[in-house]
Parts: sequence; C-alpha cells; structure tokens
Amino acid sequence: MINLRLITRDNFLSALFSEKKPWQENYLAMYSTQWKGYVTDPALMMVPVDEQGNLAEGSNENVGVVTKEGILNFPGFENTLAGITVQRAYELAITLVRANVLKAVRFSNIPLEEAYRASEVFLTGTSIHVLPVVTYDGRTIGTGRPGPECRKLLDLMERDVRENEGLLTDIGWES
Repeated sequence: MINLRLITRDNFLSALFSEKKPWQENYLAMYSTQWKGYVTDPALMMVPVDEQGNLAEGSNENVGVVTKEGILNFPGFENTLAGITVQRAYELAITLVRANVLKAVRFSNIPLEEAYRASEVFLTGTSIHVLPVVTYDGRTIGTGRPGPECRKLLDLMERDVRENEGLLTDIGWES
C-alpha cells in the first residue's frame, strides 16, 4: 500500500517544461518531483490531474477508483496512455461485476474530489499489478487500509500472469 500526493499537471509542467510534451511527463514526473522536493518518501507516489481537474496517470502506472457505490472507474485515454495492464485490469474487473463484487467497471473522467471520497483507490502497472492507495494528498481513502475489491482484482491479476497461457510468451531459454 502507498500514499499519493497531488501535484497539479499545470504547476508541474510550468516548473519543468516550456511547452507540454506528454511523453516527457511520464518519464520525468517522479524524478523531477523528487528533485523539486515534492516527493521525499519512497512510499509516496504521484498521480497528477489533467487540465480539467480529472485524475490522469502516474509516472508509469494507471489509477483505478472504486466509488462507495461499488463502481470501478479508470481514467479514459484522452489524457493518459492506453496501458496494456490497465486494459487487462479492466477486462478482469468485468469478472468481478459478474460475481456481484462490483456494480460496474468503466473508463471515465474522475474528478479529484471523487478520488478523495472513494472507498478504494489503487495503481495498476506491469511491475505492481494492483497496488492499493491508503491516502491521497494527505486524505485517508476509505478505511485507510487496502480494501476487498483491490485484493480480489490483485488476486485475478496475479493468477492471470501465472496461468493465462494465451498471454504468456515463451522466450525459448534452455536450462
């Protein structure tokens, strides 16, 4: 589990670049916020907001928000990269809808206030699969502990990585 801190995209970019270049944001977001003193705790990560005040993405991970109504939202791909892992997390979350664990899963705009009020927030990415967020910008998310929906999605992701032959690539190394 981790903590998030809000760094607005405009403030971050004005401090870092003279013009907006989306590919630079993802490569340099974490490093530059550490250099500027915004992020000093290694367990603290950053998910900025876009120009409309909606959640965007972290430096190399996407974000998911579970509302108190049980709806899992991922930011749409208008201002984020269409990551393979978040797309797979979406597909696997549909099984949680079918099992009545979640009411729905969708890609949509997520205003910052919705994230603050969420029952669960998590990051998803290739190396972290599903990583629960317990605070965002100093505000406790849900109970302040990883929640059941994140745990169930993490279990699905980890099983998928180990057992889904259709997604595994044989690299042909011999012992």
